Amino acid sequence: MTPIRIRRTALALGLAAVLPASAAPQPGEQAPLVTLPDLDGKSVTVGGPPSAADATVTSLYFMAAWCDPCLAPLRELELTAARLAPRGYRATVIGVATREDAARLRELTRLKGIELPILYDGGQSAERAYGVGALPWHVVIDQKGVIRKIGPPEKGIRAAVEALLEEP
Repeated sequence: MTPIRIRRTALALGLAAVLPASAAPQPGEQAPLVTLPDLDGKSVTVGGPPSAADATVTSLYFMAAWCDPCLAPLRELELTAARLAPRGYRATVIGVATREDAARLRELTRLKGIELPILYDGGQSAERAYGVGALPWHVVIDQKGVIRKIGPPEKGIRAAVEALLEEP
């Protein structure tokens, strides 16, 4: 069994927290560049070095529709994004393909009233690139495209993002 297949099986069994993330980038490293479809099928690129016009603090939030623990941090992320967008912050949710499809994510966003951009990682390219070890998984990328935080979400997303927005 390959490491990816083992990790997927572990996710399905709820054992992801005991398995190490595969090749997770570390804080201080450039964020991997990935292109995923949004729920309307439009390709969106996240990560990588930003262009001058796109230099923002960015959160990537990995979740699945079946993941109940994913919903509480998602609400904090959504509130933070709404408050800090005028200062150059954006948040993007990446729905992983564990046990679901894009239609299930679309239904979840409708039912829960989620307004953040949603990307669908059906091929797990972003999941692999960011070394997602468990859900939910949160990555904060600074204005230079460098990962500042990666791992399970922590309380205080807003304070961490505000501190990054103050940096030159």
